[in-house]
Amino acid sequence: MPQGARRSLGPPRAGLHRSRGVVVSVTYKDYYAILGVDRKASTEEIKRAYRRKARELHPDVNKSPRAEEQFRDLNEAYEVLSDPEKRARYDRLGANWKHGAPFEPPPGFEGFRVHVGGMGDLGDIFGSAGGGAGGSGFSDFFETLFGDLGLGGFGRTRTHRPRGRDVEAEVEFGLSDLLHPGPRRITVGVPGAGGKVERKTVTVNLPPGLRPGQKLRLPGMGGGGQPGSPRGDLYLKIRLRPDPAFRIEGDDLVTEVDVPAPLAVVGGHVEVPTPERPVRVRVAPGTSTGTTLRVRGRGLPRKDGGRGDLLARVRLVVPKHPTREQRELYEKLARLERS
Repeated sequence: MPQGARRSLGPPRAGLHRSRGVVVSVTYKDYYAILGVDRKASTEEIKRAYRRKARELHPDVNKSPRAEEQFRDLNEAYEVLSDPEKRARYDRLGANWKHGAPFEPPPGFEGFRVHVGGMGDLGDIFGSAGGGAGGSGFSDFFETLFGDLGLGGFGRTRTHRPRGRDVEAEVEFGLSDLLHPGPRRITVGVPGAGGKVERKTVTVNLPPGLRPGQKLRLPGMGGGGQPGSPRGDLYLKIRLRPDPAFRIEGDDLVTEVDVPAPLAVVGGHVEVPTPERPVRVRVAPGTSTGTTLRVRGRGLPRKDGGRGDLLARVRLVVPKHPTREQRELYEKLARLERS
């Protein structure tokens, strides 16, 4: 190739855009469909739709594998449609685009650019070329259309700075914390300056339906990034403090209840422990060891506002030191069994 000649990259393909020799693939996002509103929706309707869907899709509540991605798209859609300038620019694209289809802005479309300031930025762009959020927290589609607007006012180009790394820590809660969701003050170790771990006391909200092994996300409390870039997130993995009386099976609490052998034969009632107070439960005649007595609505809170059940496993007991009268009765029963 002659000195000074430029290598041709060929014509741009659908779904690709070019800025200073950098080619980035983007896909179209239908922000109205993401929010579930009509293109003529008012600002108030958009706000209500966002709040409703944010409750459904928040990763701390929705454990779907795609919940975090959908929540990110939801925030991005609201960022655009709640801002008159961004919404007007987005609407000028027209309504004929299909969500997820390859996207190339019309010729001369305003805001169509990718800011490239050096090799560090190039790495950020190629690292998110599949349509991810990159360092800014927004998709390449968003950056393509609104890169010149940013989030802090008109005319400011967004600079791609990778945010800090996400950090995971374990935190222990008791059964009563899962039974009574709500705010809790906890102390956790978070990455500080120079990589040192700092102890911080924070308030976390325990949602209904929280279970051991699940994670709570604390935005902006993870590792630090480059100067001026946002911190990563802190994920708290829930560990349950062992409880002497109950264990968890899904939404249900499981315990054991002792039932005297004669009562198991003829039937009656026993007291079953629950986290609040004991309740009397009927024992059917002929109950055997391992039978489950169910107390409805005394288990763990669920996301839908209901509660699981308490399951009491029957354990038959016989007297270790029977009285003379008890011994005579058991001997009589034994003779009847042999006859």
